[in-house]
Amino acid sequence: MTKTFPGLAGLAILAVLLAGCAAQGTDSAHDTLDLDALLEETTDFQREIVEDGVVTAAEFERALLARRECVADVGATPGDIYTGSNGELTFDYDITAESDDEALAIQRDADACLQDYFADVGTVWAYQRLLSPAEREEMRPKALACLDAAGLTELPEEATLAEMAAAIRDDGEISPAERDCLVQYGSLFATYVEDPEPAHTDE
Repeated sequence: MTKTFPGLAGLAILAVLLAGCAAQGTDSAHDTLDLDALLEETTDFQREIVEDGVVTAAEFERALLARRECVADVGATPGDIYTGSNGELTFDYDITAESDDEALAIQRDADACLQDYFADVGTVWAYQRLLSPAEREEMRPKALACLDAAGLTELPEEATLAEMAAAIRDDGEISPAERDCLVQYGSLFATYVEDPEPAHTDE
């Protein structure tokens, strides 16, 4: 059997969801990037690109190509690079496997390529192209409608990005329909970050 997975260029949210981190209950689209925190956690490959706080088009493509090579190395078949609906370069990939378990193992390895070679580069790139708060608010109900059509019907009309992320993650493996929503509304989700746990102090 063969399954096709759409490209997710620039969607740092996917790495957060796949990591299984607990989202906080507030809208987490921030207008500034904590570069120091990102540099502490990123991979050596990505640190070299993002350490100056700027990602050029050439650096974006370099990271995308590295991710694409990684996807091929883990057993998936990457397609040609193309410009996605959010205006960014991306690629789809196919997974051919004898069983669902084998396909899932390859998919997990391919998803790890995103975190190893592209997620943080994509985050910095996205922050260079932030939507305004008004633009985000205009796009949010459209993204909610897309997720509702994808089967996440329990989200409230005023759901925050954190609530959307939690619903996608808690639903299990990210479905093709949910991935399509992430791609279509990538500029909304691209700067999703989790709010830190509140500090606890002794009274």
